[in-house]
Amino acid sequence: GWREAWLLLGIATAVLLLPLTLLLYTTPEEVGLRPDGAAAAPATGRRQAPATEERSYTRREALHSGLFWLLTVALSLGVFGMMGFIPFVVPFLRSQGFSADVAALSVTTYASVAVLMRFGWGFLSTRMSGRSAFMVQCTLAGLAVLALYTVTSQPALFVAMALLGFAFGGFWVLQGLIVVNTFGRQHIAG
Repeated sequence: GWREAWLLLGIATAVLLLPLTLLLYTTPEEVGLRPDGAAAAPATGRRQAPATEERSYTRREALHSGLFWLLTVALSLGVFGMMGFIPFVVPFLRSQGFSADVAALSVTTYASVAVLMRFGWGFLSTRMSGRSAFMVQCTLAGLAVLALYTVTSQPALFVAMALLGFAFGGFWVLQGLIVVNTFGRQHIAG
C-alpha cells in the first residue's frame, strides 16, 4: 500500500542520502577554490575559513536595500509562474486542440530539457556574469511562453516546450547565484 511505499522511500532516502552529506562542502575555499574566477588557493584537504575580502550584506543591510525587495518580488513571481505552469499546461494544450498523449509527451520533453539544462546553465554561468545569465534566462523564458501560446502544430509545440525547458531549467541554478553575487555569502540564511 501507499503507507508502506512512503516508509520504504523514507528509509531508502535516509540510507542513500545521509552518507552523501559527508561529501558536501559549503564554500569553494574548503576545497582550495575561490569564487568568481579569483586565483585558486592551495588545496590542503582541510576546511578553510571563507574569504574575507568579499562584501557580504548583513540581514539588516539587505532588508533595507531596495534591490533585496525587487529580487524577492521578481524571484517569487518566477516561482509562482513556473509552479502554476505545471498543473495547467496539459489542460491548456488540450484546449488548444492537442491530444492528451501529445500534451503529455510535450511535458516530458519540457521536463527532460529542464533537468539537463540545470547543468547547462551552471556551465553557462561560469562563462558570463550571473546577472547577464539571469537576464538571458528571463528573456528566453518570456519568449518561450509567447511561443507556447502561438503553437498550432505538433513540431512547433515540441520546439516551444523544449525552449521552455531550456529557459526554466536555468531559473533554479541562477536564482541562487544572483542572490549570492548580489548580497555575498557570509550571511546567507543567517
